[in-house]
Amino acid sequence: MEPRRSGHATLVDLLDRILDKGIVIHADLMISVAGIPLIGVNLRAAVAGMETMLKYGMMTQWDEKTRAHMSGEHAAKQIQLFKNETVAFKTLGAVWYAHGIYSAWRYGHIYLTEHRLMVCQDTECVPVFETALSRIGAAEFSCNKLNAKTETPRVNLVLKDERVVMIRSPHMDLLREALEQWSELHGYDMTDALPALDDNTETCPQCGRAAQVQILLGDGCPRCGWVRKGNVWEKPLEST
Repeated sequence: MEPRRSGHATLVDLLDRILDKGIVIHADLMISVAGIPLIGVNLRAAVAGMETMLKYGMMTQWDEKTRAHMSGEHAAKQIQLFKNETVAFKTLGAVWYAHGIYSAWRYGHIYLTEHRLMVCQDTECVPVFETALSRIGAAEFSCNKLNAKTETPRVNLVLKDERVVMIRSPHMDLLREALEQWSELHGYDMTDALPALDDNTETCPQCGRAAQVQILLGDGCPRCGWVRKGNVWEKPLEST
């Protein structure tokens, strides 16, 4: 078979041919100086797409190791579920995390199963916050005003041990519907936080509940335990 040259072939055609059919390079090179051979190169190489390589039984061991590694890495990023437990609802969200002097919103995904509610960060599927639905006493929905035009909806989970855990999500309506489906089975109430009633009443900037201004400025929120220091609101209560 004589080699043929096509005047219409392009680089794309060449790459397509290499990936689909593959090429075999077999060359013997010798480097000489002043007629004296110094270096010899015996080159044998096959270049093709991975599908073609595996089709002809080449690089199978490398492919098996790579697939096993990727499968293990993918499994490590999955949340751990109990036997017969399934994820009924999943959405983006965040939980307010407070531990010692550290407090901040931790962002990730909210998972709701038949028995639990969890918030996991994307980098590690270990729950930042986790509670059984049977431990929730009430789910209070409120909006925190960031400014005159912006409101951030969130849900305050009032646990039966009197802790209050704040969760927010850009899909709060869907989260509310998902929680409502399990409220009757697990016995928690779905409520809306009360707004401020008058000039002497203000909502807690963290849990959204109404209280007297003097109490908030003095002892702090009587419901969630938040206290004010200067212009900073701090929460001594851990959310995990």
